[in-house]
Amino acid sequence: MTNEQLARHLRILRQHCETVAARCKAVEYAVMKGEMFGIPISESKIHRQVRDIENRITAAAALIGVRHGRPSKQEGEV
Repeated sequence: MTNEQLARHLRILRQHCETVAARCKAVEYAVMKGEMFGIPISESKIHRQVRDIENRITAAAALIGVRHGRPSKQEGEV
């Protein structure tokens, strides 16, 4: 890998990380604000945002060569 390719690779990875961090802060703030001020929070909206964050983390991991496999269900788990 050339220095230029490595720099591009690292820049993309950094952008993924910055996006994940910003999304986490936004979701955390929304939940905290809801708890503090009694604002109803759509649970499905929060779960959707968390899934998006997880997908971005998985994409960043795949970028550096980490393969993500869902753990298989153990006997007795639902």
